[in-house]
Amino acid sequence: MRKISSREQSVGKVVSLPQTTDMATCSSCESNYFKIIATFYGDNSRALDYLISHGVISSGSSRIPCPKCGTFLSFREQDHLFICRSTFTVPKTKKRRNCGFSASQFKGSFLSNCHFAPWKLVLLVNHYLSRHWDYKTIQDCLGLSPNTVCDWRSFCSEVTEQWFSNQDPVGGVGV
Repeated sequence: MRKISSREQSVGKVVSLPQTTDMATCSSCESNYFKIIATFYGDNSRALDYLISHGVISSGSSRIPCPKCGTFLSFREQDHLFICRSTFTVPKTKKRRNCGFSASQFKGSFLSNCHFAPWKLVLLVNHYLSRHWDYKTIQDCLGLSPNTVCDWRSFCSEVTEQWFSNQDPVGGVGV
């Protein structure tokens, strides 16, 4: 007798919505799957504030020294850039030059090289954490390409795997 796959079982049935009571959240958050969608859909500034408050990206108020000259970088909020505005004298020509160093607020974070809006990333990760992953839902609702969705699901899996590997083992001696 042939075993029926879960995909075949779901054909013709009403698809249930994700469970909201068992969502993975941090200890200071009281959000669930639907609240996150309602809160962040289309709102980049709120998504960025959320990512800053959870340590995913650095805040514009961070005092970061320039790796070239050592002065503190200023932050250009509209571009999400840290910029060095210091000048120095070139010894050979005696001309003044700008340091010119700049770095994205997203550099070295989960959002580096992300070419879509931060609110879409928050919703994509929210959907990943719901444990009811569906590529088609993300593609249709967020307007992302199949390759982008596949890549970002892999990134989420890698972060989850790294988090698990950094946890203390469960059990006692010899378990």
